[in-house]
Amino acid sequence: IIRHGYSFSWVEHKGNRDIHAYLNNQVVTITRNTAKADCLKLHAHLKKKLKDALLSLPRRLSLTCNLWTSCQTEGYMCLTVHYIDSNWKLNSKVLNFRHLEPPHAGSVLCEIVYELLRDWGIMMLDNASSNDRMQDELKLKLMEKGCLLSFGDYFHI
Repeated sequence: IIRHGYSFSWVEHKGNRDIHAYLNNQVVTITRNTAKADCLKLHAHLKKKLKDALLSLPRRLSLTCNLWTSCQTEGYMCLTVHYIDSNWKLNSKVLNFRHLEPPHAGSVLCEIVYELLRDWGIMMLDNASSNDRMQDELKLKLMEKGCLLSFGDYFHI
């Protein structure tokens, strides 16, 4: 389901159940609610595993935040972390992918990114003008909380 982007209801499709019964007539089928619960449980497990790995890194992290609008004018955000592991290999992992409700103002983006970073326990953006304002507001917020080194001189998104 996850690998191919199928809907949770795929497990209830007659063709799917028929092929499983043909391959093993004693197969116990699951419902879409069970499929959803299993996928969410796997997501929570993998998120915790990545969070623990990121928190154990002795090095700094770099973040990119890409914003775009679909052809249906729906806004989306993808927050990605980049880091170098102990084998000096560059890794990139998607932390969050989410739909954005309007408005896409800098102050709104600031709050969203701030909450996502707080959730992950942990910041580079595309060139949208609202990102400049978001960066300024996020920098101020982080400086107020004492989270930036050298008075934020090296803070870059």
